[in-house]
Parts: sequence; structure tokens; C-alpha cells
Amino acid sequence: MSHAPAPRRRLRADVVEPERVSAAGLAPVATTPLAVDLEDAARLIGMSARWLRRAAAAGDIPYARLGRALRFRPEDLRALVDRHVIGGAA
Repeated sequence: MSHAPAPRRRLRADVVEPERVSAAGLAPVATTPLAVDLEDAARLIGMSARWLRRAAAAGDIPYARLGRALRFRPEDLRALVDRHVIGGAA
């Protein structure tokens, strides 16, 4: 019996809308997520969730534990990748 592949889940971090004005019209409302879950974070940096979980446990990347779930800030993911860049212009 053949099963159709499950549809790919869209990364929430891929959805970056321009800033919107709050309902009161006072300040812009950020639409970029403050943190992404383990699976989305791993996809963003091209590594497995298992690898990222181990990197977090080793202290290589900051994370937030909300209940039992790990959450990662996009800027911390970028910093992790930047720390591992080899070569290139200084």
C-alpha cells in the first residue's frame, strides 16, 4: 500500500512580514518570531534536531526552555553558524 508523502511544513521563520502598526497606531508590531522550536531551528541551520539538542546541552548555543520544549532565537542561530565559518575575507 502506497502512502502519499506528508506535506512539508512551512517554517514559521520564513514568514517575515513588513512591520505593521499596532491597533492603537502607536508603535510597530514585530511579526518576526522571537524564538523558533527545535525542529524549525535545526532546519534553518541545515542540521538535525538531535545535533542541535546536543549543541544546546553542551552550551554551544543559548536556548529557552518553555515547559518541556526548547526554543531558539534566530540571532543565536546565526551567531552559531558565524562562529563556525572557516576561511573567507576577514
